[in-house]
Amino acid sequence: LVGIPRTALEEAQFAWRQHGAWRGLWRPGLTASLVRELLYSGCTKGLYPVARDFVAPKDCEPGLHHRAAASALTGLGGSLFANGADVVKVRLFTQPDRYSGFFAAAAEICRTEGLVAGLMVRGVSASAPRGAAIAIGEVTTYDHTKSTLRKYWPGASEVPSATGQRRKEPFSLHVVTSLIT
Repeated sequence: LVGIPRTALEEAQFAWRQHGAWRGLWRPGLTASLVRELLYSGCTKGLYPVARDFVAPKDCEPGLHHRAAASALTGLGGSLFANGADVVKVRLFTQPDRYSGFFAAAAEICRTEGLVAGLMVRGVSASAPRGAAIAIGEVTTYDHTKSTLRKYWPGASEVPSATGQRRKEPFSLHVVTSLIT
């Protein structure tokens, strides 16, 4: 291996032996990983229905291309929004003894490298397209599969509500869709 002194497994064993399970493997990036996932998934999955309804025609079911466009937009946005937490997460994993935690790392990066250059744009040219591509694979597939299954699923229907039609979807439909996708 060029430039890599150890494999990932060897690196994990080294961190475990040197710092223990908590400090060596779990603690360094746990908070940053959770913050990053909440920001990225919150945007990607939470804003997807809004984006899908925005890009699709109002009078018909969204097509696969509408779903792909909406998930690409929300995946890109989620990656942009979570980029700072990504930078902190990488720093905490690569230099666990340098920072006392997530907020200390974020503050030092902002102080020494700047908010924009240090947290907001560092690595975003790679992470944002990746986030869009992953969202297309995850969210589009899930939504399109669920929409297709809903047509034949017992108990799934459209019901009137104060704001228009609302979907009635049994929990079993979500479980099966998740297992398929």
